[in-house]
This record gives sequence, C-alpha cells and structure tokens, in this order.
Amino acid sequence: MKLGQVAGIMGSNWQTSDLWLAAYLRCRGHKILTVTCERGRVTMSFENVVALNETVRGFYDQTAAVEPLEYRAQIGQVRDMIGAVNRGEGGWNGSGNGNGKTG
Repeated sequence: MKLGQVAGIMGSNWQTSDLWLAAYLRCRGHKILTVTCERGRVTMSFENVVALNETVRGFYDQTAAVEPLEYRAQIGQVRDMIGAVNRGEGGWNGSGNGNGKTG
C-alpha cells in the first residue's frame, strides 16, 4: 500500500484513514487532533510536522518499533474514537496528553 492511498495533507493537518497507522503514530507521541466521518469514510487528523512524516516513513518501511502492549492499547482507543463517530456521536476532537490519552 502506498502512502498516498491512505494519507494526505489537508490545510496544516496531516490525515489518514488507516487505523493501524493512527495507533502507531499515537504510540510515537503524535496526537490525533480530530476524527471525522464523511460519506462513510473515517479520517483522523494529526498536526503536520516533519517528525510525523519521518515516523510514517518508518511505519511503511517496516523499520519502526513500539511496545506491543502500548500498540494494542492504542488500536483499541482509536477504534473507540471511530466507533463514537460512526454511532453519530459527532466528530472527535483530541484532548489530553501527547499520546491522545485523556486524564
């Protein structure tokens, strides 16, 4: 899968519809800014910074490493965000610390 198929830049934000990539980015400290759904497609937005682009490259080059249990937890949290949007609870605006956790 090529990067352009799942991600892009929208304004000053970087977007993806890839749950697995979004969870990995959260493990690496990148915060989800918003989760939206348009025409059945869920999109997660991140701040577009140089470090994020390097992190994405590592994910697709298969040179990235994160703690497996943290990755698993982040997958669950991203799924919860997507579920809230799909249930019609509105878009999700990120809050909390750098890894997207609240509290």
